[in-house]
Amino acid sequence: MKSKRILITGASGFIGSNLLRRLLWLGFKHVHIVLRPSSDTWRICDIRNAAHEYEGDITDLPFLKKVVKEARPEVIFHCAIYGGYPFQKDEDRTFLTNFNGTVNLVRVCRDIRYKSFVNLGSSSEYGIKDGPMKETDLLEPFSVYGVSKAAATLYAQAAALKDKKPITTIRPFSVFGPYEDPGRLMPSIIKAGLTGAELIVRSPRAVRDYVYIDDAVDLLIAAASKGRSLGIINLGGARQRTVKEIVRIVSKVSGNKIRVKYAEASGPVLDPDPWQADMSKAKKLLGWRMKTSFEDGIKHTMEWMEEFEGSRYE
Repeated sequence: MKSKRILITGASGFIGSNLLRRLLWLGFKHVHIVLRPSSDTWRICDIRNAAHEYEGDITDLPFLKKVVKEARPEVIFHCAIYGGYPFQKDEDRTFLTNFNGTVNLVRVCRDIRYKSFVNLGSSSEYGIKDGPMKETDLLEPFSVYGVSKAAATLYAQAAALKDKKPITTIRPFSVFGPYEDPGRLMPSIIKAGLTGAELIVRSPRAVRDYVYIDDAVDLLIAAASKGRSLGIINLGGARQRTVKEIVRIVSKVSGNKIRVKYAEASGPVLDPDPWQADMSKAKKLLGWRMKTSFEDGIKHTMEWMEEFEGSRYE
């Protein structure tokens, strides 16, 4: 795939930036990225000049038409999202970015002969289930973000069937590692393990299904390399852990006891349990296996946070 022309939306985000780094490290020469004018580019400030950059918004259809006409992408990684963080509360923007943006990108790529289109979905599309979540499960999202991502996935899959296009949706669960937003759960726990600062979390019983970012990028690239529609594929560790268990493991890896204060939320909070990915489809279609254990992922992230030059994790 190294000779292919690549287009990445959301290249300044957590998953998108790690994907960009990997592609550049592998020697890809024709990488094009789309960044909003308001994008915080701290994750890619040292590498953005190695890619061809377009500044604009995926909700702007004429802008996207210009990008696709100039970039002529053969592989598209659609990683742009909004609403995945608690501070992103604008419902209109959530739907405009996640649904309308996806529709725009699929439409403008309809008339070009691309090899693969990898759309980033979300485990939030599933809603509450009574066991490990499978790609064939009924979608019952309970958040605006989940609804918008589910709608985008359904549109992408409908387009793949109708237009016979190689579109695949990857549904990440909890991805962690270098360049994750400092306010997220895992960086907060690791920071407490490194600094001894008090950790304040909502509940020891909340569960997550974590997968390390390098393994996540492996799956994205593997899906793109197939050059055909694979439908929907989960991306998780296939094992859920409670916050209490995660804190214990980080304490063990760091060698420091973490001081934890549990502060139950004042308003209603929905913490589904179970929350776990069924990864059998990824293994069957892509031969994908996690290469990084949960403990090693924590160790790698911890080492990176200690070396990272900047104020984000101080």
